[in-house]
Amino acid sequence: MNLDWIIIREAPDQYESLALALQAIAAADDVELDYDDLCAALGVSFSAVSTTAEPSPGWWLTYGRDAFVKPAARLFGLELRALHPPNVSVDMLAADEFPQHYEASYKPLIRAALENGQPVLAWQGWPDYRWPFWGVITAQAGSDFDGTTLWTEGRRQRLTGPAKQCYMVEACDPAVPRPAHLLAMAMQHADAYMNRGPFACVAPGAEAPAIVTGPAGFDAWEQWLQSDDFGDPSEDPSWNEHRQHAEFIAAARQSAARFLRRFQLVVDEDRARILGEAAACCDSLVSRLADSRDQEKARILFASRPGRRTLLQAVNAAEADDRRLAMHLEQLV
Repeated sequence: MNLDWIIIREAPDQYESLALALQAIAAADDVELDYDDLCAALGVSFSAVSTTAEPSPGWWLTYGRDAFVKPAARLFGLELRALHPPNVSVDMLAADEFPQHYEASYKPLIRAALENGQPVLAWQGWPDYRWPFWGVITAQAGSDFDGTTLWTEGRRQRLTGPAKQCYMVEACDPAVPRPAHLLAMAMQHADAYMNRGPFACVAPGAEAPAIVTGPAGFDAWEQWLQSDDFGDPSEDPSWNEHRQHAEFIAAARQSAARFLRRFQLVVDEDRARILGEAAACCDSLVSRLADSRDQEKARILFASRPGRRTLLQAVNAAEADDRRLAMHLEQLV
């Protein structure tokens, strides 16, 4: 594979950078993988997230995306090797010694992979506002690395900080999976994110989990919205943190709804009914968050306490939709 051919392509309402990175790797080998299929197989189009790693919600949905990336990638013909398990990268987020560990341990392994013609998936470390995304490291650049990530308009980017997690693509023979296998994996991983909390385990002595997934991920968003610490929207960017989080969640559920409806056509009547009800929950959630996603409406509503209560009520209703979605997914599994 020519690593120079790997480039993340951007499209409206597609924000799952890990799915886009996998898609870009396959495309460099002349195989087109469907974005909705990748998101569903990863489980991420069905998950809400909150994390204690970030004080406000704007970037919460860039955390905890790789719980099932290895089996999902394998389903599409990519074999990955992690530098460490996903839950370890969560623990490393606040470790002061991690930059030194990255320099001494990660970089030599990344260089070796590139020398062998193997691209490397990398989470965090990208420049400016792109820092929390997944991307693909494709080349050495002196003592650093170049690669591709989201919101770059196709331009190569140089990592400006340590990547918290990396996966070497050890083998790449991309292929479109069989529908039955894809649906089974998607429902298993979606159920895990929504009903089993793959990142919600609390380490011994910890006060709270670093990452919470599923409908419970709405709780921290709701608590944040009830704060009185917000300033004038012309100076305080909190309103846009709210808008971006709503945008990411709604776009994910739109992807999930497209996936669910497509598979209604190929399953038996009982499962088709449940898939339709699950898709309707996604549609309802997207509708609830319409004002939160609208830049002008979100800014105006966020400026006052009554307006934030209106946004909060919509988020509460969206959480209820997500809980119904979780029940339907549990039925399917």
